[in-house]
Amino acid sequence: MIENVSESSIESCAVTFRLGKLFRMKCDGVVDLPKNMPVPVEEELPYVISPGEYLLASTIEKMNQTNTEYAAIVLPKSKTFRIGLSVQSGLVHPGYKGEIIVGIQNISAHKVRLRRGMDLVHLCFFDVKSDILPIHKGYQAGKVI
Repeated sequence: MIENVSESSIESCAVTFRLGKLFRMKCDGVVDLPKNMPVPVEEELPYVISPGEYLLASTIEKMNQTNTEYAAIVLPKSKTFRIGLSVQSGLVHPGYKGEIIVGIQNISAHKVRLRRGMDLVHLCFFDVKSDILPIHKGYQAGKVI
């Protein structure tokens, strides 16, 4: 169900996922979905994120939710907001396969160094009791955008 997970990442009611890659979104003009989509450009790690800056991140860990009846809520680790980072995240549906993609914004007044492997988010899993509908579209397989 989870690839590349370390035993120390498994908590009592959640699993910690670590920072894998960072992406800056480049766009000519105004973002106007679906006509003018931003293009992800990978940034090197470690990376110093400035106040107000926004990036997308993928995790080292990968989900393989095929043939499962579990969904997961992606939540920021408390240490991320304690150092001034806001992590935008969502829901992992049954059937999802790929890295977890989240947004990271520095909402503090100071710069923050981001390193590959740093704890970023944790996933809390729960059973889905109703019928599972297949995923037909979206950002399957860790697609950044």
